[in-house]
Amino acid sequence: MQDIKLIREHPALIRRDLEKRNDQEKLNLLHEVIEADKEWRHLNMEIEKLRHSRNQISLQINQAKKEGKDISEIVQQAKILPECIEAAHQRYPDAASQHSA
Repeated sequence: MQDIKLIREHPALIRRDLEKRNDQEKLNLLHEVIEADKEWRHLNMEIEKLRHSRNQISLQINQAKKEGKDISEIVQQAKILPECIEAAHQRYPDAASQHSA
């Protein structure tokens, strides 16, 4: 079993080794692992960006309240983010289960 970090950093090395062994099944599996890892990392990054946006909007709301400004537009933006985060989480378990497999 190979470490995912090794696969990420040196996929060509792993691929060459499997080609030397003439193990097509494991080559196919390697391709699947690399693709699942890319999807998992992409979704993970997307979720983190959405969380960051949510935190930034919360700070903007607090700042606007302190300054006595209208916060209705910022609140509308804030209402959308939980749905986006939830949608990303709905796709995340599939990628996470493939990632850990």
